[in-house]
Amino acid sequence: MKWTKRMSQGIVGATAAAVALLSPTVLPIAQAAPLPGGAATASPPVNSGIPAFVDPDADLAARPAGSPAGYDSIFVTSWVKGGGHDYGIMVTILKDPSGSSKLAVSVSDQTSGWYKKYTAAIPSAAWSTTKLDIKTPGLTWSGSAQQMTIHATTPWGVIGLQLANHGPALNYAGNGMVQIFGSTNYQYALPNLSAAGTLTVDGKTAKVAGEAWLDRQWGPVTFTPTARWTWMNLNLSNGDKVAIWDNLNSTFESSWATVQHPDGSYELATVTPVAGEASSFWKSPVSGNTYANRVIVNIPSLHARLEVKVTGAREQEVYPGRVEATAAVNGFFAGQKVVGYGFLEEAGDFTS
Repeated sequence: MKWTKRMSQGIVGATAAAVALLSPTVLPIAQAAPLPGGAATASPPVNSGIPAFVDPDADLAARPAGSPAGYDSIFVTSWVKGGGHDYGIMVTILKDPSGSSKLAVSVSDQTSGWYKKYTAAIPSAAWSTTKLDIKTPGLTWSGSAQQMTIHATTPWGVIGLQLANHGPALNYAGNGMVQIFGSTNYQYALPNLSAAGTLTVDGKTAKVAGEAWLDRQWGPVTFTPTARWTWMNLNLSNGDKVAIWDNLNSTFESSWATVQHPDGSYELATVTPVAGEASSFWKSPVSGNTYANRVIVNIPSLHARLEVKVTGAREQEVYPGRVEATAAVNGFFAGQKVVGYGFLEEAGDFTS
């Protein structure tokens, strides 16, 4: 089996340099070596002809001090089942340009509708600059791009997950270099993770198992009063993994998708801005922002139209100004009926 990369014409999400490095023709990429247990290596394929600006193993470490100022984040979303319930779990660390860091944890019970969240400031030194090794009160997160362990303790419960990788990394925009509000960022995902462990909430513990998606991003982001973005990680029933970016402000707009197919190939394609068909709004009493609980993803070149709708509680604003909500997917992709699930991230005010 070969891995291939294909690019749709008109992609607007990558920088000009990234576009110049990507060819619209199909390029062969070497197959990854298998790992024990059947997991495939997440390291970038060699001799692909397309330079990568990210390294899925090395870049799990925090950006070192003295690197260009910007945000630095590591982000895991997981969809698991246990005890007759479906749960969406999120754990993330975000370091801002000042050097301060924040931990955010959330659990959405999509069966009963309850939602729990927890945020805390943490020392920036808690995240190693040499490897994936995060140690702070309430959180340990360590391992590699092949296997990792997350243990998070909050006032309302405990999350303990073992993650194992079973597929290639997904480099956003084909080589891991993207534009966010016109500034160059670097981003990749490990979208083929299995997840197993335990979830304890309000004193009740359940064994859980399912899937997870890790996202890693760093770079400058300039926020303005009109800045708004929507990001989604969609897992479709045809096996495709779809990452959506839609970001805009008064001077910049970019809406695009990176699609990874089951055979390891992927495509880039322009997305119709999602705000035009957003609906089912709610206004946060905390931030005052208005968010959409339903959006439509149109990808004309891929003959795709997907409804992405928040599941569980409507109010999943993990901290002021940012929604991280579990979501269900329904529609057509490549002209075929599909369903799926993911997370819908929204930042900014959808009435602006």
